[in-house]
Amino acid sequence: EQGFICRAASNPLARPVKEADLRDNLRQARQAGVASTKYETGLRLLDGLTG
Repeated sequence: EQGFICRAASNPLARPVKEADLRDNLRQARQAGVASTKYETGLRLLDGLTG
């Protein structure tokens, strides 16, 4: 997953799509009451790579 996030961050078209995907997955995980750590981590990683 980290490798995919890194590749998406380097692509100006893919970055917003991946961010939207992670945010949607995070929202769904929270609504379902399941662990959302991997989505939170993914968003932090994406944000850190694109600053």
